[in-house]
Parts: sequence; structure tokens; C-alpha cells
Amino acid sequence: MCSALVDGKCDLYLEVGWPSLLPHSASYDSGALAYLALQLVDAIAEGHEGRLLLLLPTNHCCLKAQELLAHRPGRLETGLSDLTLPTRLQVAELAQRGGPAEGERVQGVLIAGISLDSPEYRDDPSLRHARAWLRSASAVSVCLNARVPMLPFERDKFCTAFVLQPLTIVRELLPFSGVGGRAHFCERLWVSPADQRRNSSIGVTRTEVLGRALLRRAYPGAWRVLIDAGSTGEFTELETLLRRPSANELVEIVEPQIKARLSALGPALKALAGLDEAKSGGRSSLREAATEAAAEVAAEVTAKVECQPLSRPLSVAGAAGVTEAGDSKVVSLSWRQIEAEDAVEALSLYQALALLRQRAYGKEVSFARDMRAIHVLQPYTSEEARSARARSLASGRLNGDVRGGCLLVPDGLGESVASLEQLTLQRNDVPENRAECAAHLLERATAEAISRRQAYLVVLPLPPNLEIEGLTWLLAANFTPAKEIPLPAAVARALTPNAMGKLLE
Repeated sequence: MCSALVDGKCDLYLEVGWPSLLPHSASYDSGALAYLALQLVDAIAEGHEGRLLLLLPTNHCCLKAQELLAHRPGRLETGLSDLTLPTRLQVAELAQRGGPAEGERVQGVLIAGISLDSPEYRDDPSLRHARAWLRSASAVSVCLNARVPMLPFERDKFCTAFVLQPLTIVRELLPFSGVGGRAHFCERLWVSPADQRRNSSIGVTRTEVLGRALLRRAYPGAWRVLIDAGSTGEFTELETLLRRPSANELVEIVEPQIKARLSALGPALKALAGLDEAKSGGRSSLREAATEAAAEVAAEVTAKVECQPLSRPLSVAGAAGVTEAGDSKVVSLSWRQIEAEDAVEALSLYQALALLRQRAYGKEVSFARDMRAIHVLQPYTSEEARSARARSLASGRLNGDVRGGCLLVPDGLGESVASLEQLTLQRNDVPENRAECAAHLLERATAEAISRRQAYLVVLPLPPNLEIEGLTWLLAANFTPAKEIPLPAAVARALTPNAMGKLLE
């Protein structure tokens, strides 16, 4: 928080998701919330000499804060560095304090532990009062574990300075009938805050916790997603993002790790199911059925689903270009070749890349320039395609049978200025393989741009999940900040400040 204040951020969000700091949790400790709130107010007071206001959720929490101020004065006992703080800080319960009087101003406001986004507060005056106090702060306003619905222009002013949010990974098993009436199970993963309970979907046979995750951010750093799949207390970092990931993005980040763990545990779960059945003399039970269901899903994740291979391998005659890249090929396709009557393989690859782009970019995906673009992609090998389709079948989520791809649009930003757009790669692969695939795609796209007499190649913005990792790939491929390249003035003005590009030979 102090780093954000030094950088001039005046409206801050702080989220500390430990149960002792959450009023709706069974482990809630009002003294702990009051103590943390006072430490934050003390940090605000160091740079501001005026009146401060601390709004807490209950009267009991206010009494705890006042006891800390009254009976433990001085830095030696409370850690407070500003000894004048008790004289200029008002501690109050929001419901009793009400809103500010007309023209009333304070230098700093901190709202702690008050969640006003639930339906019961929709018409409650506390919501109106909280927003009024945040607007009345002339210097600093801070929300600690406080959810205060705001209008977009109010919300956009706030900076998330600190987040430490424990998450729970939950799997739901849903039965369905397969060929011959044989029962199968499909699954769905949810990643939600550990302090929130969600209702199971209709028809769910079993719900189980598969591990824990952690979302953290400390200003000005990036957002980090960590996982503890075995609930051992040891977290492993999975992803680093520049923006806060959505709930769906969190599922996509943790899903490969959960799948890998389930596939490793599959044989053990089946063995346990058989042992339980032998001990019970063949009598089935709910526990046995659930264990068998979990084992079946784990087996389906790694099953090799038979699929028809391409009718014939892609050749140079069927594509704009083919470059060998390890066990697979980097293919570049023009729209004319995709639309050709006998180009079944080319159309299939285009559709797979379009699906992967849609998964990566969501509502930001665009197909408006596909007809002008050269589609650069790296297909899966036959074995990789079978495995990918098995994962899609088990999870009910299609990913596209390509490792990755991008669009190269000649003259996309101006004469002789090519644009590289919608670069995307499969998420469920190790970083080394993703980096290797990205290097091949960027190399091929650069070669295609040179062959079309382009003088510059500029990369358009990447999706949030690729902004950090993608920057390392671009730097490794000799891309530099676009502002360091002698681009035409009209093109340079239209680019975002962090755009990357290169001057082509």
C-alpha cells in the first residue's frame, strides 16, 4: 500500500482473504481486523496531518480498535509510528455513523470488512453512506476486504494495491449414458474463494475438493496464480499476469495441473475401489461408487481416443509454406488456399486455429481481417492430436488441434508495415515447449513478411495471459519497443505505448 501511495495512487483496494479477517467467516476475529486496520491507518497518517476516519463493520470491532488506541499508546506496544493518531482518528461503525454532513471532508477514509454487494444492501442507506465517505476523502480512500458497488467512473479510479486470496479447487462429477447404456462421468472444475460456498449444479453425483490455489498481488508487481494440488501447504507458481484473471481464466490455468495429478492417481484409485469391494464381499456403497467414478474420470483424461488422421499430409502445394519444426511443421496458409475446393486439411487447420484464438482472446477475438491475413500455425502431430481430443472429451472443452498460431496481415498498419495479430498458444503445455513453438511461429511470420516486401513488423496487443510470457518470446525473437523503430508517424501515433516491433531486412 505504501508503494502505491508513493506513486500517487489515492484510491486503493486491499484484499486479505484469511478467515480471521472476514466477518462472515466462522473463524472471524474482530480484534485481528481492528489491529490490521489501525496499521493501515497509521501508514496513511504518516503523510497526512488532517482528520482521518476508520469505518468498521460492527460496534464490537470498533471497541477493539478503541482499546488498542486507548490502552496501548506508543510505538513500542502497538507498532503505531504516529503518536498523534488517537487524537485525530475517528473510529465508527458505518451503520451508526451514517454519511458525511453537507460539505464535511476528511483527509483519509478506510473502510474495513464491510461487504455491501449482497442483495440485502441494495436499498440500504449504508451503501449510499459508504460511497459518500469515499468521495469525501480529499487525499486517500482505502477499502480493506470491503466490497462497495460503485459506478464505472468511480470504480476505475481505484487501484488494487494488495491481494492475498486463498482459492478452493472443486470438481463436480456428472453422470451420462454412453454407447450401449454404459454409464460415464464427465467433470467440471470450479475455482472460487475459499470463504465462499457455491451450490452444486443440477444432477451432480459427487463434489470433491481437489486442492487449493492462491491469487496474490503486491503493487506494483504482477498478478500471480499459485497451486497446491495436494493440499500439502507448498504452493507452486503457475502463471504471471498483468491483469486480474477472471474465474474462467483461473480454471484454465489450474486445469492442466489437476488433470496431470488425476491421471497419476488413476491406477491407485482403481486399486482402492477393488480393495474396498473385496472387503465388503461385493456389496456396493456410495463411497465405492464415488471412488470408481473418480478413477474412471482419471482414466478418461489419459485415454487415447481414436480419430481419423488427415487424408494426406499437407505439402507445399497445399499451403503457402511449410517449415520443419521438430516433430511438427509450421504451416502458413493464405485465404485462397483455405477456400480451395479440395483443401480439406487447410480448412480444418484454420478452424482449429480459430477455435484456439477464441479461447484465448474471448470477447476480444476478431475474424474481420482473416481474409487478408496469412495464417501461421503449428499443427499437432497425430499422437498429440489424439491426446488433445481425449482431454477435450473428458473436460467438455474444445481447444483446437494446433499447438499455436497467429495472423500476419501484410500492409495491415500502413504501406509496408505488416501487423502480427492474435498470437496464441495452447495453455496446457510446459513453458519450454510453448517458448519453442512461439519462436517457430515468430520466425515463420517474419519470413513471410520479408517475402512480401514488408519493411516493418509490428505485434498487436496480446491477451492478458500472454502479456508477460509473450514479452520474453518477442525479445528472444529480436523484437524491440515500437517507439525505438523509425515507423511512419501516423502508424507510431496509433500504437499503444507497450507495442513491440522490428525493422525487417
